[in-house]
Amino acid sequence: SSGINAEYGVTYREAQSGLVHTKCDGAFVKRENGGVCVAVNGWGGPGAVAKAVCSQFEQVSDPCNGPNLPKYKNLHSRGPNPSLKCPPGYEQILCNARSPWLGKLTGKGVDDKGVIANDKACAVTGCTDRYWCEVTAVCQLIEDREAYAEAVCSTCEGYHCGEGQECVMMEMDDDPADKETPTCVQKQTRCDNTDLCGED
Repeated sequence: SSGINAEYGVTYREAQSGLVHTKCDGAFVKRENGGVCVAVNGWGGPGAVAKAVCSQFEQVSDPCNGPNLPKYKNLHSRGPNPSLKCPPGYEQILCNARSPWLGKLTGKGVDDKGVIANDKACAVTGCTDRYWCEVTAVCQLIEDREAYAEAVCSTCEGYHCGEGQECVMMEMDDDPADKETPTCVQKQTRCDNTDLCGED
């Protein structure tokens, strides 16, 4: 196998040498280090070369008022029918498949460099627990922050508020559609109106 070290995160990878269905097991990013791309030589193969494109790993502000979000996420699934789907607010920009057993990736939408097209499900079926397959995906935060907020926190369920605050749905004065949006407000700890609350 050969590897490429990246100070940034790997956002594209392939077995540049090809031959994934015959002499190469595929390419993947190490689970414990998203900056290392590995291509695995198959049994009797002439050697495998990993090719990777790296992007700067950055954190971006969360439109849902939470902690900063990673721009990229690397996902991994291994087993008889591995499958991955990017979380809400992220889109798949790469899917790779690999298996150390010859023929397990044939006819399953995996090209000869170990890549599954982004318009296809990042999944492989028909493997077994013993003769497993693995898929790995890179998910990128969608650039349209309003679309992200709509997908993740259009209600209070996904919206983050600080300590002593709670989320309420409010109409925004500047929204011509009179759409309610989640907003953080101070929690009421006591009643300020004795007419409504009664005497203490």
